[in-house]
Amino acid sequence: MMYNSTRDSRVSVSSSQAIVQGISRDGGLFVPETLPRITGADIAALTSMPYADRAASVLSRFLTDFTGEETAQCTRAAYGSGAFRSPAVAPVHTLEEGLHILELWHGPTCAFKDMALQILPHLMRVSASKTGGGEIVILGATSGYTGKAALEGFRDAPHTRILVFYPEDGVSPMQKLQMTTQEGGNVGVCAIRGNFDDAQSGVKAIFTDEAVGNALRDHGMQFSSANSINWGRLVPQIVYYISAYCDLLADGKLKMGDTFNVVVPTGNFGNILAAYYAKEMGLPVASIRPFCISGMGFSGDSMMPLVHSVSGKHLRMNGANRSRRASASAMSASETTSWHTASVISKGRNLGLTHRVSFCSAISFKVASCSISFAAYSLIAMEKLLLSRLHGAAPGRGAV
Repeated sequence: MMYNSTRDSRVSVSSSQAIVQGISRDGGLFVPETLPRITGADIAALTSMPYADRAASVLSRFLTDFTGEETAQCTRAAYGSGAFRSPAVAPVHTLEEGLHILELWHGPTCAFKDMALQILPHLMRVSASKTGGGEIVILGATSGYTGKAALEGFRDAPHTRILVFYPEDGVSPMQKLQMTTQEGGNVGVCAIRGNFDDAQSGVKAIFTDEAVGNALRDHGMQFSSANSINWGRLVPQIVYYISAYCDLLADGKLKMGDTFNVVVPTGNFGNILAAYYAKEMGLPVASIRPFCISGMGFSGDSMMPLVHSVSGKHLRMNGANRSRRASASAMSASETTSWHTASVISKGRNLGLTHRVSFCSAISFKVASCSISFAAYSLIAMEKLLLSRLHGAAPGRGAV
């Protein structure tokens, strides 16, 4: 299977190249030329497998230049090594008949980002061995969860360095401490003035900066990304939607061929895009519905509805819920994570989560009211910091 740039379909690369490169040199994202199909027989076969083997089966359909053993080694290292507290990795919990929660917070950082970022370093290692590009420099932008999960996933990974940028006033105190106290000899974090979109735009600009790219090549290095702009970060997320359906079949909650609805708390849309890909592959998903709270500091939240219809019913955040924003930072990490990183699976039922919707906003983010644009000097400072790393400066923490 080959991958094309979203900005130029003539650009065609292997899955290994797409993962190592992260983003096309024209600024586009790498997407598969075609989507593999998954049949009822395939799903039935997956049902009896542990999560790591399910992941290997799904990923092998996309990573066609990996051998079967290479893919299996990656999935077992990520999901079968005890890093996830639940043996099921992503268990499905039934709230009531027809209403289930896909639990995605059992990884080492309690964020759903662990589902992809625990395996991405392994995919990167195998991909690099096939492309021969030398040391990999991972650049990432985060609004809180991705940063810690990426730093933890790539901690002391051989032949890899990682530098994560975060908005100085756009993450919670807990998330900032998680990142700035991260262990590892190859990690670095840096605060920027602006919001997450500014950080992401800056990272993309560096990726496509020819002078910086040349400097890396002169040092035997190449860029890659840990954000969902990297196909290697997105494709593992397809797995847990397919796995959830398998679990519902195994538990007798659904029969083969039954459709189900997926409701995803989402901000930057990578999570819900994975559900879309699973549906397009043939998973019998009836509908995919995003929901999140407007104005709570998520990148991209402003474009999503505050009132969301599910099977003719509505999820609303009333005035009482809205007032809880002020106390969001006082909520415990377990409350914060367990609601933000869950996907709701419903078989044509009213979700009945009116009073719970507010918990999706309780991620202790400061409201993204910062109006400072990502000015040119900030991008220059990011590039200077990166170049200083190339000349042997010890990884560390700083603010731009």
